[in-house]
Amino acid sequence: MIAHTDKTKKFLKRLNELAEKKNFKIRAPNLAKEFEKYGITDLDLKRFQTIDTEIIDCILCATKTITRKNCVYQKPHALLTGSGL
Repeated sequence: MIAHTDKTKKFLKRLNELAEKKNFKIRAPNLAKEFEKYGITDLDLKRFQTIDTEIIDCILCATKTITRKNCVYQKPHALLTGSGL
């Protein structure tokens, strides 16, 4: 069983939204077809790297939408008061 299923659902929803905007379902298969047809060209390699970077960015963005915001950590009293230095 996956812990935090609500967060998992939010993550997947956001990731799918971003993937649709970036049109990965069409771009990736088209690129694969070009690899098969023409081999790997410099232009195709650059396009692959662009898609790869965009996928990673989408994953990071979706992760940020479900993680806690405004994380506050307790600072040691000595740091706040300047004592014990």
